[in-house]
Amino acid sequence: MLDVCVCGGYWLSIVLPAYNSEKWVDKAIKSVLSQETDYSYELIVIDDGSEDSTGEIVDKYSENPDVHIVHQENRGFSGARNAGIDMAAGEYIMFLDSDDILLPSSIQSLMKCAVENNADVVCGNFMRRYKNEECKQGTNYSFEKVKPLGKLYGQPWGKVYRRSLFDNLRFPEGYWYEDSIFSMIVWQQCKSAYTIPEYVYEYLMNEDGITVKSRKSPKSIDSLYVIRALLKDKSKFNLKIEDTDYNVFLRTAKLTYRRTCRLGSKVQKAIFVNQCELADLYFPDNNPDESLACFSKALKQHNYRVYLQECLRDYL
Repeated sequence: MLDVCVCGGYWLSIVLPAYNSEKWVDKAIKSVLSQETDYSYELIVIDDGSEDSTGEIVDKYSENPDVHIVHQENRGFSGARNAGIDMAAGEYIMFLDSDDILLPSSIQSLMKCAVENNADVVCGNFMRRYKNEECKQGTNYSFEKVKPLGKLYGQPWGKVYRRSLFDNLRFPEGYWYEDSIFSMIVWQQCKSAYTIPEYVYEYLMNEDGITVKSRKSPKSIDSLYVIRALLKDKSKFNLKIEDTDYNVFLRTAKLTYRRTCRLGSKVQKAIFVNQCELADLYFPDNNPDESLACFSKALKQHNYRVYLQECLRDYL
């Protein structure tokens, strides 16, 4: 058995943002507190200005010394996660969405790999849960030391991270698609990352989530804005612009088309102009993967017709 605490604190801090989550948050919290593990952990629940009974539900757990409840004015998903990061005392940190759950032995499996291998990031498999309670496999990882970019799914959840990765980093507030910080910033700072075969997370396919809501919302343009902001931020972390960054940028540019294609042709043309400017500014000499070469050429040559053809090739 391991010591209960490490360095006077916890092995793991779990950050759980909750906004109007009265349907799910109790189950999410119980999925944490029912974990059997040798590793000490704290659960930080951020009630992000909920207008339903979420606050009352989470307050039921306030007497647990390892559960910390924060009620704050609404700051959005990123602001809630950032508040949790600010409080986190663990050697490692984990993110749990309020409509999802940790599967049994998640903490033990992830932390055992992290500690034994001195890993910066450990990622487990996840399941997708549908409204009819049917569950389907989301990933099929084995035990492997990996390069995070291109190997790990991009969502924050289902992983443990060395807390120091967030010492000078926070999620960009006010944006959708804030998870882009992992592909653009976090992964490049990782010295060691592992996948494990255990299923650690159950993700609810939520019809009220951003993926569905964004299809007709002007906020879907955040897909462009957040990448632009993160490219600018890379210099603050002394991170070089590499070919892998260019591939991420190109794939995100295609994804931005899918997210914004219902906003009209004028919006699409403006986004294209911005994508070309970013490609010229940050990636003048970078080389893309072969599968992205035609799309890259369209941006570099400012060819809107080919750009649309390449976007539609993946979308249709």
